[in-house]
Amino acid sequence: MSTTSPSPYERYRPLPSLLLTLHKSLMDRAFHKKERELKRELAPGEKLQLLLGGADYQWLRPLSQFISEIEEGIQGKNRLEPAALEQLVGRVEAMITRGEVKEASIRELGISDADWATFSAPLKTFFVGLGN
Repeated sequence: MSTTSPSPYERYRPLPSLLLTLHKSLMDRAFHKKERELKRELAPGEKLQLLLGGADYQWLRPLSQFISEIEEGIQGKNRLEPAALEQLVGRVEAMITRGEVKEASIRELGISDADWATFSAPLKTFFVGLGN
């Protein structure tokens, strides 16, 4: 009896959720930092406005874009071909482990490498499980 390996779509299905968790952690930290600066709590509308148009939150946009691309590539109407999906996941892994999101998070939020390691641990575990 032979077993077949899961398709890339099945293998990568958890990735959007993991990316969203990281995104939320980073947003929460960014909002907390802004609230400390303003010495008041931000209203939900203010948070949305900051995310959508605030120059201070530009560094989060690449992660937001990748989340959207991964979700569409895995389960959207225009699913990516397996090779294209593999390339996109490789770019996401690089961005998380050594690229712009890691560096921007450390720079913009003033977090330590240890904090980043905590925030990104579930994603790193996921990528290790893939054998990447």
